[in-house]
Amino acid sequence: MPAGTQPSLRHERYTEATLARAIREGIDADGRALTFLMPRFALGDADMTALISYLKTLSSARVPGVGDEFLEFATIFTPDADPATRQGTIDVLSHFFSNKNDFERLHDPPLVTQRRIHYRVTRKTNRVIKPGELFLIDSGAQYEDGTTDITRTIAIGEPTPEMRERFTRVLKGHIAIARAVFPEGTTGAQLDPFARASLWEAGLDFEHGAGHGVGSYLSVHEGPARLSKLGTVALQRGMILSNEPGYYKTGAYGIRIENLVLVTEGPAGAEKKLNAFETLTLAPIDRRLVDMSLLTVAEIVWLDAYHARVAEALMPLVDEKTGAWLKAGTLPLQ
Repeated sequence: MPAGTQPSLRHERYTEATLARAIREGIDADGRALTFLMPRFALGDADMTALISYLKTLSSARVPGVGDEFLEFATIFTPDADPATRQGTIDVLSHFFSNKNDFERLHDPPLVTQRRIHYRVTRKTNRVIKPGELFLIDSGAQYEDGTTDITRTIAIGEPTPEMRERFTRVLKGHIAIARAVFPEGTTGAQLDPFARASLWEAGLDFEHGAGHGVGSYLSVHEGPARLSKLGTVALQRGMILSNEPGYYKTGAYGIRIENLVLVTEGPAGAEKKLNAFETLTLAPIDRRLVDMSLLTVAEIVWLDAYHARVAEALMPLVDEKTGAWLKAGTLPLQ
C-alpha cells in the first residue's frame, strides 16, 4: 500500500456462493470469520437455494435515503415537544454529525456527571462548573485500529478531604484490578470484589459492574466477558475489558476512574496457568485527589510507574504548553 494512503473499509459484495458459506460456516465475503455469536446452519443445497431466493426478494429495491456514499437521517418532533428538549436533541445531533462525519463508525457522545452514574448534559441542564466541585467525563471513540472508552474525575479548585478519601478508595480498587494475577478460568464475577474491597471497608459501594467487555468497531459495551457480579464467563487472553470502579454520592458528586485492560499471560512457573491485565489507556489520573496515607507502597509504585509510562508515551506527541501540564500531572507521588 503506498505511503500516506488509508486502508479501504469497503467489503466485498456477497455472491450466492459466499452468502451460502457465511450461513453454513460463518465466513464473510472477505474470507474472515464472523463473530461466534452468529449462528451457523447446516443447510443442504436445495434448502440453501430456496433461502437465498427468499432473501433476494427482501432486498430487491434500494432503501430510501441510502446511497453509495451517504445515509440520510430524519428527526421528527411533535408540536407539543418541549422546546429545550427539542433544541438539545438538535444540538447533540448537529455536533455528532459535523464533528464525526469523516469517521466510519462512532462512539457515544461524552458523558459528564457530578451525581449520577451516567448523565448527558443538555442545553437546559448546562451550567458553569464551580470551584470545590468534581468534574467526571466519560468519553471515547471508534478508530480504525481500535475502540476507546475512558473516564477521568478532575478536581475543580481545592477538593474536600472527603472527596480525596473517596477518590483514593476508588483508585485502590482500580489498581487492584490492574495488578490482579488470576488462574486461567477465572470469571469476571470472581474479580469484581477486587474493585470494591476498599469501598466496602468504609461502608461504601457502587451500583454498576467494575468493567465491561469492549468490541472494536462493534458495541463499546460488548459481552460475553465482564467484570461484574453477573460475569460468569471465564476471562481469556486477548479479551479487552474496562476497569472502572466508582463512587457516587447522591446530591453531591460522582467519581469514576476508567482504563481499558487487555487479558495477557501471567507470571510463568506456577502450578496453574496464570493470567494478568495489561493497561492500555494512557492518561493522567488527578494526583490532587490522591490521599497518599491510604495507599500501600505497592499501590504508590504502581501509580508512579503508570504516570511515567503516560509521560513517556505522550510527551513527544503534544505541544509545549500541553507538555508542561502533562509533566506536572505525571510527577511521582514521592
